[in-house]
Amino acid sequence: GRPPKMDVDGALMPRALSRAPSSDVLRLIPYGEEDELPSLTPASMVATFRHMEQRKLDRRLRGVVTTSDGWAFQAVVLLTVLAWCVGIVRLEVPHSDAEAVLRFSIQVGAGVVGVVLLILAFTYVLLRLARVMRWVMYWAACVALLMTYESIRKDVSVLLEPDQLATELRAVFWRWGLALLVSLEVVTVVAWLVYHRLVPYLLVHASDDHLIRLYNLRLSPPHESGDAGVAFRYSPPWWPLLARVLGGPKYHSFYYAGQVLNQCPHGYGEWRDDASRGECLRGYWHQGQPLAPFTSREHRSGYSLAAVHVISVTARAEPFTQTWLRPRRQTGAALTFVVTAVECSVSGSFFVGYPRSNVLYATAASAGGRGDAVGDLNIPGASVGAKTGVAALAEDVEQARPGPPHAAQAVEEDDAADTCAAGAHGASSPPHRDGDALAAARNRNEMRTCLRMLRHHEDGMAGHSSIPSLSRHPSSTTCVPPEVLLYIHGFNCSAEEGCGRLGQLLALGRFPPHIKPLQFSWPTGKILTYPAALEYCRSAELGRDLCACLRAIREAGVRDVHVLVHSMGAAAFVAHLDTIATEVEPHRGGTWRTAEEDRPGTHSQGQESLPRLRLVTVTLANPELFEDDFWPHTFPRLCSVCPHISIYGDRDDGALFWSEKANRGRLSLGKLHHVPYALPAPPPERLRERLSDSQASGLVVAAHHRAMQHAGTTHLTSAEPTWADVDIIDLTWLDTNVHPLRHNAFNLNRMMVDDIRDIIVHRVRARERRSRLIRRCGNEFSFLQPPSHIVND
Repeated sequence: GRPPKMDVDGALMPRALSRAPSSDVLRLIPYGEEDELPSLTPASMVATFRHMEQRKLDRRLRGVVTTSDGWAFQAVVLLTVLAWCVGIVRLEVPHSDAEAVLRFSIQVGAGVVGVVLLILAFTYVLLRLARVMRWVMYWAACVALLMTYESIRKDVSVLLEPDQLATELRAVFWRWGLALLVSLEVVTVVAWLVYHRLVPYLLVHASDDHLIRLYNLRLSPPHESGDAGVAFRYSPPWWPLLARVLGGPKYHSFYYAGQVLNQCPHGYGEWRDDASRGECLRGYWHQGQPLAPFTSREHRSGYSLAAVHVISVTARAEPFTQTWLRPRRQTGAALTFVVTAVECSVSGSFFVGYPRSNVLYATAASAGGRGDAVGDLNIPGASVGAKTGVAALAEDVEQARPGPPHAAQAVEEDDAADTCAAGAHGASSPPHRDGDALAAARNRNEMRTCLRMLRHHEDGMAGHSSIPSLSRHPSSTTCVPPEVLLYIHGFNCSAEEGCGRLGQLLALGRFPPHIKPLQFSWPTGKILTYPAALEYCRSAELGRDLCACLRAIREAGVRDVHVLVHSMGAAAFVAHLDTIATEVEPHRGGTWRTAEEDRPGTHSQGQESLPRLRLVTVTLANPELFEDDFWPHTFPRLCSVCPHISIYGDRDDGALFWSEKANRGRLSLGKLHHVPYALPAPPPERLRERLSDSQASGLVVAAHHRAMQHAGTTHLTSAEPTWADVDIIDLTWLDTNVHPLRHNAFNLNRMMVDDIRDIIVHRVRARERRSRLIRRCGNEFSFLQPPSHIVND
């Protein structure tokens, strides 16, 4: 057979599968064309075992997100007990024939200030340690109980004498309580450091032979591994002793079944670990490590994770993980393309630190390279991305699953043309300005590479055909043309945070594979530079970058685009509708047909002959737009390019409340001041004479809605005006997974996630989503969801 395709580092990249295999089909199989069954040994699996143990310890160290830690209450209690023990606070219960009165006094004398400072310092250190090691606080409580028992063991009446009890407690504390407490705390701290610091250090730096001996890693007997894969036994150094004390098994075991290359997981496979924090992970592997997309579940707890691919296109000068104070664009005309694997919690308790982004591929536009300029972006994990060889991965996926005719043609010709153009300009030529042919060609080729990488995504989560790697007779399928979900984040957001929010939406919504997530990231600034960010989002510089991003999507062969904007990202999008008009097809009524129905037979690759993009849906989530400008000017232009517009707003949005204050009281569209919105009716002649043309055309009819609300009815009559062709969803009563500012719940609230999915995937209007929405009046809808505090008695 033909030799397998190799990447630039000489490593064979996972080839795409047409469908995720079921458990009864998945077996231990070779990755390449050879039919010889691979054999796995502890020496070949130790690298994978090392990585999975690191993931396990990282989750245990970070813990899960809780509703409230209660540290303030614990600090007050601990501080009060310590103050009572040293005599600062005194409680007296006098005995007399009259009614007993509880006396509370605070004594402040010489040296009390120093004692108070020492108590505060001790409390701070103890609570800081307790945030990481809860047993520190538990030991303090246990020692306090033992001290109290020792004080009242001889005379129970001491409980009625607070002064005498405090004296006894101080004596016991200095006699043996302090030594016992310090000993327990030291043992706890040492145990924690060993488990959370020493063990991860050994996992990273120990040699393979030492790690195998340390964990006693070996093959399981054949009858335990079965015929589906191979199983291994292991035992951490401290586990046999705990197993004898707790009565559990002396060994843990892990199992792998799937594709194998060079005696390690490579391709599609499944991993199972029966330890308490072990993972049941199913998805793609690359040289022994899991590579998105995959799904994972903890063995005992059942907490689930999912990893998806997200493309990030940006021209911002900041590193991928940072947001600078003032918005600033990078030098050079071309854009920066980054492909990340975003891992998110999706079920059960959510882990701290997720969503987490791992960069797989990145290029710096100023360097003029492809995939070799990752270090210039100052991206964590860049070394991993540099070894991934995603260009070869894209070529493998392209061969395994050919895309639409207009999406994959002439890539080699374009690369050759770009090489010639680069040679003509010279290797040391200065950065080109916007609109330069070399920058446009570079953007186009990078977009194609990223989109071909994301075709790998559809193989891991869903599919509609047999498995070429497992079944030697693959069936042909109809390839669904790709559609891009373009997400534009809001104010004070780094590129990494934007990828995490989009990845969380995709992971919870389980979007189909033909929806390709793409984030357009722009320099947002921070809270102190809000005016500068507002000015930059409307600048011509940002408009050119957005137009270049859409042009790259168009020249990559994509036809349909769904736009999802949040907060100030809505202003960054609608402010440049005129700029992107050259890349977007005007809408002339009706609804867009699906890309599969409108799929052309052939397309030449010239820019002039390529069809323009169709904005299928535009979704504004908590938009930071202003009503006096949106309805008379922006809304008509938006309707001219998109037939399906949705607005999610919240009357209690705290971020938009301060935005209105900062913009001199201009009413924000996201706060839904005057819903439902109706098309403006021609004003009377007297009023028309007093108003300018823009004011007359921008009149919004809302008085009828207010009257109907006061009357307690939402019945529409024929006398009402024509409602604007927009779906407005009110989020005011949603209180699940909503931040106190009530500004960014679109990727966590289950109702919103499902609703956005219906908009993008099924292209249904609000009036058709009856299982989730109820019409309030006109074009205003709200969710069918009771408040979170309503329960059955």
